[in-house]
Amino acid sequence: MFSVIEMATRDEEIKQMAELLKSGAIMLSQACPVCKTPLFKLPSGDIMCPRCKKRVIITSREEEATVAVRSETVLSNLESLALSKIEELTLAAKSEKNLDQLFTIEKHLSLWLDLLEKLKKLKK
Repeated sequence: MFSVIEMATRDEEIKQMAELLKSGAIMLSQACPVCKTPLFKLPSGDIMCPRCKKRVIITSREEEATVAVRSETVLSNLESLALSKIEELTLAAKSEKNLDQLFTIEKHLSLWLDLLEKLKKLKK
């Protein structure tokens, strides 16, 4: 199930795609390698992802596979780093008595947890 915010965001993305089509863009069969949204070829010839709002360059299948593998490796490495830092911060919080230090640890822990959540969404 989608939350209200996710549905509103999705509606905006669909409206933006419709506007691209109205302006003469062509929806391609390829999807964005980052977010899996359909790519659009603009009248200028540029190819863009409406969700990421970035220009995309389509390459050969072999290059695409290499990029996909590299992306997966980078995401896995980041996930390992985030888990390691979360563990370190958790251990530090257990032994910390100073409230100011605990607050600082909590802020850093929250940032690493947010990153971990974003990485898991990207891996889907």
